[in-house]
Amino acid sequence: MARLCEDLPEECWEIILKKLDHHSHFQSLSLVSKSFLGLTNRFRLNFTLTNQTIFLHGTMSKFLNRFNHLKALDFSKFKGNVDEILDSVFSCGLSIEFLDVSNQERLPVLTGNIRSLKVFKCTNLGCLSDADILSISVVLPFLEELDISYPNNSKFDSNLNLNKFIVTDAGIETLWSSLRKLQRVNISGNHFITDRSVVGLSMNCLQLSEIVMFDCSFITHNSFHFILCNCHHLSVISANRIQIPPRVSSTYVRGLCSVDLSDCDTISDEFLLSIAKACWPLESLSLRRCRGFTLFGISQLLSAYPSLKHLALVKAHFLTDQCVSKLARYLVNLVSINLNSCFPLTTITFVMLVAECPLLEHIEMGRTSVGQVDHFLVVKNKRIKYLNLSGSLHVSDKLLKYIASTCPNMELLNISSTHYTTEMGIADILKICHGMRNFQIADCAGISSLGAGSKLPTLEVLNVARSGFGDEGLETISKRCPGLLKLDMEGCVAATTEQVEELLRRCEKLREINLKECSVKVLSIAARIVSLRRSYLKVTPPSTLSFSNYHKHLWSHGCLLE
Repeated sequence: MARLCEDLPEECWEIILKKLDHHSHFQSLSLVSKSFLGLTNRFRLNFTLTNQTIFLHGTMSKFLNRFNHLKALDFSKFKGNVDEILDSVFSCGLSIEFLDVSNQERLPVLTGNIRSLKVFKCTNLGCLSDADILSISVVLPFLEELDISYPNNSKFDSNLNLNKFIVTDAGIETLWSSLRKLQRVNISGNHFITDRSVVGLSMNCLQLSEIVMFDCSFITHNSFHFILCNCHHLSVISANRIQIPPRVSSTYVRGLCSVDLSDCDTISDEFLLSIAKACWPLESLSLRRCRGFTLFGISQLLSAYPSLKHLALVKAHFLTDQCVSKLARYLVNLVSINLNSCFPLTTITFVMLVAECPLLEHIEMGRTSVGQVDHFLVVKNKRIKYLNLSGSLHVSDKLLKYIASTCPNMELLNISSTHYTTEMGIADILKICHGMRNFQIADCAGISSLGAGSKLPTLEVLNVARSGFGDEGLETISKRCPGLLKLDMEGCVAATTEQVEELLRRCEKLREINLKECSVKVLSIAARIVSLRRSYLKVTPPSTLSFSNYHKHLWSHGCLLE
């Protein structure tokens, strides 16, 4: 039978391999035969470089030779000089289309003319200047997406010549004069660029479809309005802390599908009415922590867009259960809704969403009053996969039991910082929701165990940080979670070294564990990991003590101490 499977045409295997969630699943397949090894090598399109890779192998050349169909490289987790590595990448003939060099101290040296690169991310660099933007413009002429958000220029002394360490309008001008194919750009966190940059991008990058400009201190409502009046291909616009004009013109922009505005105090009903009249193909609307509008304005907008799929009204203090009841008839096509920090909302709103939104998959009602009112109707919504109730203080075991019966196909549940939940409620959830993949129960002192029950083969991520979990709780994890990939048990002071070692032995797929502020012996645990011969396991130790003398030995055996 194995021989027959191996002889399937490569086209069939390509279809099968594309169904795998992550390239880590290729590892076991590559051990079956040489043909499987060749197939998995060829279908590996993404590679993430870590310090462990270079520390153990000294070079990346062998990986570039082995995975010769790579399209995306991620260096955002690598701490070090990537100049030589990048040089070897682009000299070996790979047609890299996606490159992420975020979180580096500076922009790596870019040489030559890298014609294949379409997406370049360099967010959170230690330093980013106009000279760097010029380098990007020259070396990456066919770039379609650029992220230069949130450079960490604040680390430099104020006495230095800041023009050498910041991005200004002059730098952005080199973008719009060179990168005429640019479609998506994120300039968030660049505090020294002004409306001039945004106007220049919108006038010269004629294919611009997405612009994100959060936390840009000198960008005003003038550029926001200019974009809406001049970017013919605009589909996504995101901004915050700007004065929103009373109304918008829709005579030019006809394809806007996503509007994300945050922390704006001047979102008037008149503005929302003008959006309603624009007749855009709007699918996503986010008004996080915005003020100035009322139920009338938002109801008029939602009535104009019955096809809306994503809605965020975070911290809309005027929203009550009665308000949501009036809006519900416009939400029938919603896929996700975010009502975090709308404190007046109770269980009535949750039940209403479950009953009235048949396509809903994602609900966020953290820091609300869900659980304060008992309003349990016999309804069921099998499409709901994600539910966040973190910080909602009234969540109880009774509510969890109702949620389990109402949303049986839930895959992610976050009930962190809820003080009235116990193992009984956890047991009810896990008994019914067999497909649970991600369970967040951090800061729940009343929960010390997953309880008894059958195994949870789909559970991959579990967060029990600062909860009541001790040895008994870890034992239930060991017995019930054979597929666990990531465990956060920060601050679980009652856990012992012996029980953690037993958990590592039983949970064979575990790849990351956080032991910060736990009373365990990390070197003993690391020795156990080495003895188990795991391919890779990242461990966050209990304290910040230096383990530099042990790093190389442990890394060579698959144990990465962070």
